[in-house]
Amino acid sequence: MADEKFVQVPQDAMRERRGLAERLKMLRQATQKSQREFADILGVDHSTVSVYEKPDGRVPDLEYIDGFLAEVAGRTDVTADVLKDTRDSYGRLLRLLCDQPHERGRTHNYRQLLRVYELTVEREALTAELAQVREQQRDVEEELTRLQQDSSAGTSADPEREQQLRETAAALQQRRGVLIHRRDTVVSDLDAYHAQLRQSRIPAPPNSPPTIPNNGGRTVGPPQQRSLPPSPPRNTRPHAPTTAIVAGALVVLLLGGWLIYRTTSPSPDPRHDTADQQPAHSPTVAASRTRSPSPYPSLTPTPTKPATMLLTDLPSVAVEKDNLATRSFEVGDGTVDNIHYANALVSSIKSDASFLGCEDASGYSEYNLGHQWKKLTMVLGIDDNSTEKSAQITIALDDRTLYKNEIRLDKTQRVPLDVTNGLRLRISFDDTDPDDYACHLGKVVIGNPTLS
Repeated sequence: MADEKFVQVPQDAMRERRGLAERLKMLRQATQKSQREFADILGVDHSTVSVYEKPDGRVPDLEYIDGFLAEVAGRTDVTADVLKDTRDSYGRLLRLLCDQPHERGRTHNYRQLLRVYELTVEREALTAELAQVREQQRDVEEELTRLQQDSSAGTSADPEREQQLRETAAALQQRRGVLIHRRDTVVSDLDAYHAQLRQSRIPAPPNSPPTIPNNGGRTVGPPQQRSLPPSPPRNTRPHAPTTAIVAGALVVLLLGGWLIYRTTSPSPDPRHDTADQQPAHSPTVAASRTRSPSPYPSLTPTPTKPATMLLTDLPSVAVEKDNLATRSFEVGDGTVDNIHYANALVSSIKSDASFLGCEDASGYSEYNLGHQWKKLTMVLGIDDNSTEKSAQITIALDDRTLYKNEIRLDKTQRVPLDVTNGLRLRISFDDTDPDDYACHLGKVVIGNPTLS
């Protein structure tokens, strides 16, 4: 009998789907767990595991694939190459399915699944490349520090090498900014596609009539209520039956009609379930498909918060800006007390105006900490090449002042701050004497601001 699920799908897609189903079954068996046991581990209905292991079953989403592979990796000695090949097989299957004509709704769903897969792979690649750039920045910064220390100790310096390192540090900082922007864009797109997929899986409202697939692949409406046979003409002669007897007869007729409906209605067949529609008469599976958030872990690195994070990797959510200028902290680099910091926040005033008064010599940036961090450490100072030699710094967390002090060119400060359970962090800079006609705002450098 021909495979009805893939009746119009070419052989290469059929082979890829069968291969993926066999891989999922083999890996699940390697855990020595039954379908029901593994479904309980993943937090899904047991029929979901069964359908995904069938060659003609539905195509799973990436959330299921990653959760499945994470559980297998933690419970077996299956190699990473086998897990990667399984994930790659899933991607190949989606590409094959998207290249072939299907019903409009199913094709749209396949394209959504493929886009989620591609964006996830891109996000992982960007995260890995960003980690490499960070490591290179640390190496360059350490070598620069050694050269500067040797120069301070009177050892012959290597200005050419130091210049090369500074140029490398600037290029790495620019590259990291590009990567962070791309990663944030990908994450935003990924969230939008996940929201679309969740919306497409919301089951029909309880009052709407369900659609039940029949053996011909068509959908039919809800079964019509069976009417009772017409009652015989009423006899006008006195009769013996009581009200209780009549009621009992009606109950028997109703029960008989219900039994006839149950025995003649077609049973649901999972082979006719489409890739983008869950049967409305299966509330358990429908509920498991619309769960949020996922009960099982993901292989992607983003769900787990890192132990530490540079504040320079967080985008600012608010800055001081008006029709004259934008005054804020920007990601950059700076030198404080003869030590170069490649990872730094630097005060910046950008304006097209021909003149800015001293009242404009202030600014701020705000960052969303998301209640995830406990401590913030940083080095505060004025850049060694700054024209002015001082500035006023204020750091507030959720409108509570954590730090307020004047920083000077010759007084570098190492500042640890308690940011436990904080949400919105604001860092402000200002002139040390706003009332003075002359401006006294030096270039502020916040070196290595690290959240932990």
